[in-house]
Amino acid sequence: MSSLHVPPSVELDRARRDAAIASVFVGVVTALVAVVGSAVLIGLSVFVILLGVVFCLTVVGVVLGVPLILVGVVGIAGGIVGVSGGVPFALLLGAGVGLVYYRSRLNRIARG
Repeated sequence: MSSLHVPPSVELDRARRDAAIASVFVGVVTALVAVVGSAVLIGLSVFVILLGVVFCLTVVGVVLGVPLILVGVVGIAGGIVGVSGGVPFALLLGAGVGLVYYRSRLNRIARG
């Protein structure tokens, strides 16, 4: 029996598609959380910042930790601004978080 080999370009396309789907999901969830409640958003943002700090304690984790800290700071700002009518900001926050996640996934794919 011969084993089935998938060309690397097809694998790369699948990985990019999966990264795009995951980033849209992350963006939508972030936007929904921003709409639902600012307190929840601030609480999750603090958790993400703490998670980023823990990742930053390792050399490899700095690549993931710094974007998590930045996303957490933006989330806290979104939670504060979201109190005063934040549907447009929730959409922008979701798009921004999704874009950051997508870029980090593409960088991880490029490194192999």
